[in-house]
Amino acid sequence: MIVVGQPLAPPRLRGTDSQIAWALRIRAEILPEIHAIRDGSAGRLRIGTLSSEEAEGYSAIVEAADTLIAEERAGWWIERRGHSTHSLLQERVEAACRAASVETRPLAPTRGGGSAPGGGVLSRSASTAADRV
Repeated sequence: MIVVGQPLAPPRLRGTDSQIAWALRIRAEILPEIHAIRDGSAGRLRIGTLSSEEAEGYSAIVEAADTLIAEERAGWWIERRGHSTHSLLQERVEAACRAASVETRPLAPTRGGGSAPGGGVLSRSASTAADRV
């Protein structure tokens, strides 16, 4: 169940002491906006008057926000310092779409006669959700 208005507690960061100190500052600056976007999207889902495509898009945003909040690698936060909240959410939505695409698509033949996951195309609703964030 998606909970609105209750900030998710971020996990303890992993890394060296100096990485953790730096990443905590970076994360502290961006977490309020991540929570606001997550709660706004979750609130839209609670309204219940969305098309299935809109609901899928808002769900993707909530899930992406949850994965950002749960990110515990100090180095990840440091590498993405200066990135906007929207770009981080879009990165997570696109990664989830790629993972879902690989899991659900049949294998397509490759030139070498083997097979590979067919595609890397974002679903329409996830792409729309990524564009909204």
